[in-house]
Amino acid sequence: MTFLQPWMLWGLLAAAAPIVIHLLNRLRYRSIRWGAMYFLRRVTRSAMRRSRLRHYIILACRTLALLLVALAMTRPMLGGRLGAGLAGAPDAIVVLLDRSASMERMDPRRGATRRAHGLSLIAGVPPEAARGSRIVLIESSNTEPLEVANLAALPALTRAGPTDAAADGATLFESALAWIALNKPGRAEIWVVTDGQASNWKPGGAAWPGIAARLSALSPAVRVKLLVVQGRVGDNLSLQAREVRRLPLAGGEYELLHALTHPAPGGEPVPAIRVLNGERTLLPLPADSPITENTLRLPPPGDATGWGWIELPADENPRDNDAYFVYGRGPAGTVWTNVGDPRLLRRIQATFPTPPGQAPVVNLWPETGVPPLGEAGLVIWQGPAPTGATARAIEAFLADGGSVLALPAESDETAAGGAGAPLWQWKSEETADAERPFRIARWEPLAGPFARSAEGPPLPLAEAPVLRRRVPIAPADTEAFPVASFNDGEPLLGRLDRGAGRLYLLATLPLPLWSGLTDGRIWVPALWRIREEGARRLSDIRMTRLGEPLPGDPSAAWESVGVETPRDPLTQSGVYRSGGRWVARNRPVEEDLPEELTAGDLRQLLPGVSVHVPEDPAGKENLYSEASLPFLFLAAVFLLTEAALALLDFSAAAQGIARNGARERNA
Repeated sequence: MTFLQPWMLWGLLAAAAPIVIHLLNRLRYRSIRWGAMYFLRRVTRSAMRRSRLRHYIILACRTLALLLVALAMTRPMLGGRLGAGLAGAPDAIVVLLDRSASMERMDPRRGATRRAHGLSLIAGVPPEAARGSRIVLIESSNTEPLEVANLAALPALTRAGPTDAAADGATLFESALAWIALNKPGRAEIWVVTDGQASNWKPGGAAWPGIAARLSALSPAVRVKLLVVQGRVGDNLSLQAREVRRLPLAGGEYELLHALTHPAPGGEPVPAIRVLNGERTLLPLPADSPITENTLRLPPPGDATGWGWIELPADENPRDNDAYFVYGRGPAGTVWTNVGDPRLLRRIQATFPTPPGQAPVVNLWPETGVPPLGEAGLVIWQGPAPTGATARAIEAFLADGGSVLALPAESDETAAGGAGAPLWQWKSEETADAERPFRIARWEPLAGPFARSAEGPPLPLAEAPVLRRRVPIAPADTEAFPVASFNDGEPLLGRLDRGAGRLYLLATLPLPLWSGLTDGRIWVPALWRIREEGARRLSDIRMTRLGEPLPGDPSAAWESVGVETPRDPLTQSGVYRSGGRWVARNRPVEEDLPEELTAGDLRQLLPGVSVHVPEDPAGKENLYSEASLPFLFLAAVFLLTEAALALLDFSAAAQGIARNGARERNA
């Protein structure tokens, strides 16, 4: 789209000067018949036709050259493929801003973060491009539309600042479509500012076909402009806090499991800082591999709550340099079981003995109805997945943060009929010879149910043969994370994150004819850890990710701990306290994933929609740029063409006169 200064358009009248001069010159001459010219006219009649055509071309070149010079003097702004065509400013511009943590990467060439650079490009759009347009901001941390005065005001908005959260591209477009449907602005454009991180856009998501269909069906048509701000990915380090778990040692110590991502591992340890209850100490972190997982011992907090974080040295993205944690004692949680094998039930009861004088820790699931799960940490279910009200109760328990362990039945039972997809299913039973059993080959050694013991050695899973197994099947459109796997690749223990809780699917039973999981060194710590995960929802001390709900009353006020400047627990990582509740908030794990989509990849998410992207391989994205030089260049081309034609015309005339003179002399 071309934007001109209206008061300078009077210069375009100069383009009419060659035409006016041509017409005046024609009025200056009168035709007079002269006999001596008869022979000359007869000789040059055919040459005059060609000369007249050249004259018209010369006149057009002069006119176009003056027109382009006048346009160049107006300093036009071109939007290239991100331009708005020739239809003028749209009635509404909806800016979709990606405020995810990955947008805070610093590019040394620009001297700004991706988010800041993208906003500067938006703010630098000439006012004429949005004159009379309604400007609406929809950003990833709060998709409620916000109407602003103009594009230049966007960088200064609080809701356009940095966050540690993730983004959801589909949700941004859904919010834009809802605003357009509600306000009916007329001709609208959607401007997207993002770095294209794949985890935020989920190109295989089920929502995209519907979004594309609704966009293409809008009338007037909506144009989408993708400003994908990417750049060099340097030696950026990132740190994640996985979990804090209590060690069953005298003194009640804890340990923090953390993971360091290093693009060039194998060198010197990273000089990190540990902050524990406000005290800062140097903490060298080893970087032996691209992702180095390690543990950090934490002293017992006593009756208080332990809190702190680990911080890395400054690099190109400060948003991924901190890992926050809180820890302390909380309720253990009860266990509810629906187990058909009495031997298995006795083994579970022995794993969770009831203290003298207290209510039973292990409870039996009633034959009818649903038990109260408010104080439960773990549900153990053997056989087909439940249906109906029981399934809904277990799903609510998982969504609230509880843990569920599903075990196979001893026979090939099938789930009872009921509405909705089952929470899990099982394949048919497989058996192995005692001399060639299924072997457990891989498992997580630092986190989860099969993590190594507090003293350091791993659990003896490799020594536990499996003679019978029924491989679990996750629900449709989901995939279970393999916590442990057999040597043929099938999962021994799969994990599905359901809401704030976790569903574990175990392919065998801790019974002598099934597997070596009867070993108390494996079964007991694994079951305790699964219950501990589910019991965290009962504690006032939690570790959560941004995007997950805050515990307790949604309207409760939270104060930042250990920092001078208050933070927002919905968008910023940190340690927070509300009354007796403590929470450590960390950025989502997917924000550290390096995969990025190109503008072409994002364009394919919206087939049938008018999508425009900048095409500058150097990364110097511009929504609009001044185009005086191209106009002056074209004017010079027309002037050179005019000069060449004039010389050709003069040469042809001279040759004609010479030929005529020669004929007269010969005559």
